[in-house]
Amino acid sequence: MSSEYVKTIKIFSGIPGIQGPTGATGAQGPTGPQGPAGGGGDPTTPTWEHLTLSPTDISNQYIDLAQTIENESMSVTFEGVTQYETTDYTLSSVGGKTRVSFVNGLATGGAKELVVSDILHFQYRY
Repeated sequence: MSSEYVKTIKIFSGIPGIQGPTGATGAQGPTGPQGPAGGGGDPTTPTWEHLTLSPTDISNQYIDLAQTIENESMSVTFEGVTQYETTDYTLSSVGGKTRVSFVNGLATGGAKELVVSDILHFQYRY
């Protein structure tokens, strides 16, 4: 092989897309620092429900959600105002679903008494 051919390869080897001759692979470099252990991801699913209260919901003073929620994942709003667990509602598990019971101000006779056709907005993880 002529020296001109070798020079041409060396000239073109710096152009993207054109690869020159390769040599032996060098030794593996040092390993970088280990990052923190992952939390394993979040196995729960976020969702929301917008429920319009029926006469039965008002009479019962509770409404059942579609899922059993993950602990401490619930956010409830009514007329754009955040409602608070134990102050405005309580949670229990009934038949594989979470039951939201209206208490204090949201209960019948309360300061923010819920009525038929009111819409409650629930955001939670299950």
